[in-house]
Amino acid sequence: MTEPEPRIYKIVRFRESGNSRVIRKNVTLTEAQRHCSDPKTRGVRAGVRWFDGYEYMPGCRPAND
Repeated sequence: MTEPEPRIYKIVRFRESGNSRVIRKNVTLTEAQRHCSDPKTRGVRAGVRWFDGYEYMPGCRPAND
């Protein structure tokens, strides 16, 4: 039986205002979860709440190290 292809994610900074931006691309699920579980990846800046989350990047493959 073949192993499923690993999924690749991007880390996105979401803002309460609805604006968001990509912080990092091509990360594994473990890397994304580790980043987003850090207390420094959420807060309030200039009165606007924000947090980092992650999204699946369909069709992307991991970079060869």
